[in-house]
Amino acid sequence: MKNIEFIRLIKLKFPEIEFKEIESNDEICLEFRTLYCKSFKFRIWVESLWTTTNLLAILDSEPDSYFWYDEIMFNPSSNDVDDEWIDETKLEIIRALDIFIKRPIRITQRKKWFATSFKCEYYDNKWIDIGKRILFSGGRVPKISGRKKIYD
Repeated sequence: MKNIEFIRLIKLKFPEIEFKEIESNDEICLEFRTLYCKSFKFRIWVESLWTTTNLLAILDSEPDSYFWYDEIMFNPSSNDVDDEWIDETKLEIIRALDIFIKRPIRITQRKKWFATSFKCEYYDNKWIDIGKRILFSGGRVPKISGRKKIYD
C-alpha cells in the first residue's frame, strides 16, 4: 500500500476528522484536531524511509514552543525496514489515532527548577498515561503561572 493509499485509508477510517496534509520530505505528515481537544492539535509524521513515526501535540496559543510528543515506532537502521516493518508501523499509527481521536486527551505541564515536563493521558473510565517528556532548561516552553497547567 502506497502512502497516498494509506492516507486515504486513515481518512476513511476516521471520517469525523479533517486531516490536513503538510508538505514535507517525510513519508507522511498529517495535522488534525479532535473533538475533545480545545487548546491544541496533533501532527503525525513518518520520517523518510519509515524509520521513525512521531505524534506531536501543537499548542494553539504557542505553536512554535516545545510541547508534548511521542515516538510511536523507531527503527535505528533503514536497512531493517521492510514490508513487514511498514505494515506494523501502519497498524500502530491506526491504533494511536484510534486513542487520540476517540478519547478525551489531556496534557499536563509541570514547571520544576531546571526542567519542564509534559505528561499526556487519555480517559477510559480513568486517566491512563500515554507518555511523558522532560525538557531541561534551554528550550522554548509555554509560559504558565504557577507550577502546573492542564491542557485539554
